[in-house]
Amino acid sequence: LGLQDRWLRRLQAEPGTEDPSGTEAGALLLCEPAGPVYTAGLRGGLTPEETARLRALGAEESAVEGTSHPTA
Repeated sequence: LGLQDRWLRRLQAEPGTEDPSGTEAGALLLCEPAGPVYTAGLRGGLTPEETARLRALGAEESAVEGTSHPTA
């Protein structure tokens, strides 16, 4: 998410990137993570033990907007 935030700030700071018609152009940032990605769905989220194991492996945890469940 940090990379996404940095690119967003960079794009917003660039002069002349606004469309003269008043509509906003879109941007798509594709990132491939350096390591594995683990997700926990709404049904059957991770147990505290599983979460601790993934954190010990270096996984980061972040909440996904629109849910109350974290994504590791």
